[in-house]
Amino acid sequence: VGMPTTVFVDNLPSSCTEGQLRTVFTRFGPVQVIVATRLGQHLGFGFVVFDTPTAAEQAIAHLNGTELLGRRIRVCATISPNPRAA
Repeated sequence: VGMPTTVFVDNLPSSCTEGQLRTVFTRFGPVQVIVATRLGQHLGFGFVVFDTPTAAEQAIAHLNGTELLGRRIRVCATISPNPRAA
């Protein structure tokens, strides 16, 4: 059993919901998803927390640079272990 690992997802379209993001990332393992908002406004990025580093690495390898809802997303490791504190 690994440590939870957080990935940063950038360039999200404003229409992207946590549910849509979860659908894209759960094929690599169970996830918790946070789409960043401030005062109800979508900020265009979010965080996905995987149960293991392996799942996070696979998601980065397969999804970085791919298109989501018409936008090319950037998926990378984040140094923050707690996405709420990032």
